[in-house]
Amino acid sequence: MKNKRTLTYWGAALALAVFGLVVAQVHADESKGEEKVTAPEAVMSAFHKAYPEAKILDVSRETKEGKLYYEIESKDKSVRRDLLYSADGSVFEMEEAISVKELPAKVSDGLKASFPSGKIERAERITRGKTVEYEVLVENKEKRTEVLLDANGVVKSHASAADEDEDSSHNSGNEADED
Repeated sequence: MKNKRTLTYWGAALALAVFGLVVAQVHADESKGEEKVTAPEAVMSAFHKAYPEAKILDVSRETKEGKLYYEIESKDKSVRRDLLYSADGSVFEMEEAISVKELPAKVSDGLKASFPSGKIERAERITRGKTVEYEVLVENKEKRTEVLLDANGVVKSHASAADEDEDSSHNSGNEADED
C-alpha cells in the first residue's frame, strides 16, 4: 500500500512539473508577442528557386489592400531583400537594399533638389510588377527623413524617421547581386 501511495505521489509530482514547464514555455512564447508563421509550400519553393543562397531571417503575414501576403525577410550574401508573395508563390513586391551609388541619376538629382544639404544614409529599390520606386533615408540638418521617389526622381512622399524605428541592418553600403 505504501509503495502504491509513493508511486501515486511521484506520478502526480511529475505531472505537475511537466504541466509547469508547458505553461512556462507557452507564457514565454506569448510574452514575446510573436507567432511562428510559416508560408505555403508554393511561396517557399518560389523563394528558394529564385534565391538558393539566401538566408531567411523572418517569415510573416501582411495584408495590403485587403489581400493576404507572406513576407520573407532575407539576406543573400551582403544584400538584404524583403519579398511579399501571394499564396500561389507569385511575387507581389520586392524591397532590396542597394548602395547609394546604384541610385539612378534621376533619383539622385531629385533628392538633391528636395534635400540640397541632405546626406543619404541608405537606399532601397522597391519593385511592384513593372513599377520601380526608391526609398531613401536622408539626414538633413540633424533630421532623418524617409523619402519615397519614383524612377524619375519625383518625390512621392516623405516622413520623419524616428531613430528607434530604424533597422541598423539596412545600410547604404550593401551591394546588390546580379541575378
